[in-house]
Amino acid sequence: MKIVIYERTAQNRCEVEFIHEKLAPGLSVCGDDVEISLAKYVDCDVAVLLWSPRNGLEERARAARAVRNLHPKNLLILETPLIRSVKQWHFRVGFDHVHRGGRFVSGDLPDDRATAMGLILAPWKTGDAGPIIVAGQLPGDFSLDGLDINEWAIDVAGHVQRASKRLVVIRPHPFDVSNDLILAGAALGIEISRQPLHHDLARAGTWIAYTSGSAIDAVMAGVPTICMSEANFAWDVSAHSLARLEKPWTGDRSQWLANLAYTQWTNDEIGGGLCWRSLRDLVEMG
Repeated sequence: MKIVIYERTAQNRCEVEFIHEKLAPGLSVCGDDVEISLAKYVDCDVAVLLWSPRNGLEERARAARAVRNLHPKNLLILETPLIRSVKQWHFRVGFDHVHRGGRFVSGDLPDDRATAMGLILAPWKTGDAGPIIVAGQLPGDFSLDGLDINEWAIDVAGHVQRASKRLVVIRPHPFDVSNDLILAGAALGIEISRQPLHHDLARAGTWIAYTSGSAIDAVMAGVPTICMSEANFAWDVSAHSLARLEKPWTGDRSQWLANLAYTQWTNDEIGGGLCWRSLRDLVEMG
């Protein structure tokens, strides 16, 4: 199998060193032919990108988009981790997309990684009349696939405000510095929260998200969650309709958490080949 890592998708010198010292050796452990390339595209079985073809430095993002456009299947993408409570840095690693539509695991996996990471599921909050929090995201985020996330948040919050007597809160993404949601919230009389995530999770009675990773944090914190996109990694442990505001999903989350722990890997696990051994069978040949 021929694997090509596209060095132009790295953002800095440290990431280039990671490619040469960890990523390439780790992808070679099964005897595959691994090449590091500065070319726009090289014919291969597996193309490897650091970071999704999203916003950022235009030269890097354009290089990533070029590879994606020419190699949409068996595109291995390294991204930010899904589980952020783990102190040691992990890369999310999977095929073809950064959200749930990508390929990260094959079937149900044991809970050994979740246990080793010290991941804990808080009991579900039941009968909680706490606020309904609508999670914003960075406009233009790759996982949104073109959706106007601020428009979505405003529409959802407005509907929930009419349907429920509970407090409704819009939580913009911490890196969204625009005033769009603040102005819209003021017009609707809806609270806007710039509090730390742990503060909003502690008070929330319901969490509503599109593809926001905060839905993972909410589910782990026991906050009943409504995911309105199948691309959200918390889709399998959430409700999917605003009609479920007062009828939350509170089922078993243990297998979901076990599988989720296999979506992200440390630099040493990548360099030692543990990550690639877990993912290699997901390559779709032919």
